[in-house]
Amino acid sequence: MRSLWLGLLVLTLVACSTAPAHTVAARIDEAQRFLPNNDACIDGTLRNQQLSSACVFGIAVNGEGFDAANADFAVIGDSHAMVIMNAVRSLAERNGLTGMNLTMSGCPPFEFAERIPPRLNDTQCVRFRKHVLAAARAGELPRRLIIHARWGIHFSATPFNNQEGGVEADTYHVFQTSSTASLGHEQALRVSLESLIFELLALDHDILFVHAVPEMGWNVPDHLRSIYKREGKLEPLSGSVALETYWARNRVILAATARWHERAEQQGQTLQLLYPHKFFCDEVGERCFAHLDGTPLYYDDDHVSTLGAFLLAQELGILNE
Repeated sequence: MRSLWLGLLVLTLVACSTAPAHTVAARIDEAQRFLPNNDACIDGTLRNQQLSSACVFGIAVNGEGFDAANADFAVIGDSHAMVIMNAVRSLAERNGLTGMNLTMSGCPPFEFAERIPPRLNDTQCVRFRKHVLAAARAGELPRRLIIHARWGIHFSATPFNNQEGGVEADTYHVFQTSSTASLGHEQALRVSLESLIFELLALDHDILFVHAVPEMGWNVPDHLRSIYKREGKLEPLSGSVALETYWARNRVILAATARWHERAEQQGQTLQLLYPHKFFCDEVGERCFAHLDGTPLYYDDDHVSTLGAFLLAQELGILNE
């Protein structure tokens, strides 16, 4: 199924690449319009309550609720996990799989961590995280869990700079725990995430930990549109950034998860690691792509587009078995 889907994707992209030049601009515009909305999935006022039927797919829902524990998988994460859920759902339903969407924008799965200074939805985030963990402790989550977030920004605590003129414009609010003062920022967050991962493993969950997608530093559709208007074409590496920036940005979490994987293996637990840079970047040329045949892989500077979402989703183990 995975090879068939990839074959269809390649054929589609080849067809697009031979289309009239003006379609490149149309593909850029289309990518920028992609803006997933998760509000239907999580009640806006009671995010600590049981998730609604809009958060599940392929599961029969009746007046008594749904049997989430027997779903095939659940996805846990922030907006970077949220934006792949349309693709995840599409591929899951195509393969007859059932799943749960446990993602929330601005809410990475760090146990005990809170944003300083707090944002408007942070109280909801803390409640939502506690609710997800309580559901796991009660045996109300599927055995297979996919965990994904924009890890690098949280450990570095700074907006992204690609060192080539692209600097993220957003202000970052740092996540802290009660141990931040004594352990330091990076170690405190690492301990927080490690605590969550190993509690879930102890509860007999199998985890696929998905590392961050490479950040770009510039709004990809805007940047590609500018290049296209100036040069009349897009080269394969147009808008790309150095792979080295990804290594530097994610060094803490990459090293930590390698240790966690080894520890889990020794304990007979399943913690798999997925590295998106392997299919978003050219490891030989050491560049991370902004587009594929003129179609942006991102709809802004760090969230994947429809195409980027499918490229990531089809690598999520259970969805390509």
